[in-house]
This record gives sequence, structure tokens and C-alpha cells, in this order.
Amino acid sequence: MNEHKIPFRGKSLSSRSAGDEKMAAIIFIHGGSMSSKIWQKQFNSELSRNYHLISYDLPGHGESDNISNYKLSELAASLAAVVRYFSPTQFVAVGNSLGGNVILQIADALTNCRGIVLLDTPPVGKPPEMEKVFLPNEAIGMFFARDYEKAKLPAIMELLFHRADHAPGFVISDFERTDGLSRQALAETVEGMDYQDEIAVLNEMEIQVAIMLGIREKMQNVDYFKSLKFPCLWKDRVHLIEDAAHCAQWENPAAFNNLLLEFCRERLN
Repeated sequence: MNEHKIPFRGKSLSSRSAGDEKMAAIIFIHGGSMSSKIWQKQFNSELSRNYHLISYDLPGHGESDNISNYKLSELAASLAAVVRYFSPTQFVAVGNSLGGNVILQIADALTNCRGIVLLDTPPVGKPPEMEKVFLPNEAIGMFFARDYEKAKLPAIMELLFHRADHAPGFVISDFERTDGLSRQALAETVEGMDYQDEIAVLNEMEIQVAIMLGIREKMQNVDYFKSLKFPCLWKDRVHLIEDAAHCAQWENPAAFNNLLLEFCRERLN
């Protein structure tokens, strides 16, 4: 495992990589109030023998520095900085939750990207139909608020994972470390519709996009994902992963890794 500090907005992004850098790459982007640690089971798999694996912490998350502006466009710019730093000749971008939205915001500028994987990422159109996307759960609001009550943090584990005993301990510490301004900015971005229409982006996309979803999802409405139809959808369907909720890459890594490997074998030379 190699560690990197990538310059961004006068600060730095924390990144990790594994595998042969001459190989085609897979770039992993984590969800909001989490960190790149959530991809450990991909880095410790056969994927690293076949591809150059790259992950990084979004600004204000994990070991990356806090910044002054957390607009979705700035998070997308951080991905662009990572791509420039590693300069892969071809890659697949994989985003979990908010990480997938980050990819969609800059997809048209990712010239060497050969495919996109959205894991539990709801593409958001304009206007945002949040009542269709999210299930009724009070804990969801914690991901859109600057401040939180420490006593309510265990509810995050229940929300993100099918079974609480599947949840890694770093999920709570990652949430606590995250700059609360980034959560506030996310809420403001949605409310002000200060983002690219992701449904429109997908309808115009020329590369294949795989949508994967934990079948035990507690945060987002599975039916919303099943209703999505666009020309670039891989195999013309949403791929449901058993025994997993919002973080299938952690709860059922074998199923997720197999799907990802199949997708990458099709998309990368």
C-alpha cells in the first residue's frame, strides 16, 4: 500500500494506492461523512493483482485537509485533482453514495474514464425528488447537518449496515472527524439546486454505467433505483447485492468485488 498527499486548493488530499501503476486503474470515492477506509476489502482482494487501485479521502474527510468551500462542484474538482496526479491511461470510477454523485458532476471531463460504478448512489435530477429517493428515517438528517448529538451516533451504524455487527468501528470516528461544514454544504447544494442534473447527465452518457445496490438498503428507496432507465445502463438493470445495506463493499465484498471485476474486464483493456 502506497500513501500520497495530493495538492488541492492550497491544502492536501490523502490518497492510497496498490497494485501496478502501469495497469488500468480503478478509482474509489467514498460516501459523505465516511473515509477511504471503507474500501479496505477491495484493496485486500484479487482486484489489486489485476488493476492499479486508487482511493482518496474527500476534502474535510478522513486524513484530507479541511477546506473553505464544500460545494459539490469543489468535491468534483478534488476528483479531477486525483485523476491528474495519477494520470491513468484508462480507469473505472467507483463511487459509494455521495462519491457517485461526485463522479456524475464531473463525468464529462473524465476523458480516460471507461466506465462508472454507482454503489448506493441515487442520481439526483432537477428538481430533486428527495421524497422518492430517501426512506423515512430520522438518522438520514444527520448526513445533512453541521452539528449532531453524540448519543445518536449509533443510529448511523443501524442506517448504513444490514447488521450492526457488520459495521466497522471506524464508521463512527470517520463521522466525528468529518468537517460539519461539508454536511451543511451538501444540504445547501440540494436546496439551492446548485448541481448538474444527474438524470440528464446519465441520459447523455456514452460510457457504460453500472448501478449496484444493497438489497437491504435502509436509507434509500430500492424502487427509485429500479425505476431508472437510461441508454448507458450496464446490462439494462440495477444489480442488487444480497445481505448488504448502504455499504455493500464492506458487508458483502465477495459479491461486490465479483460484479466490479466483471464490469472492469468488459470496460478496461
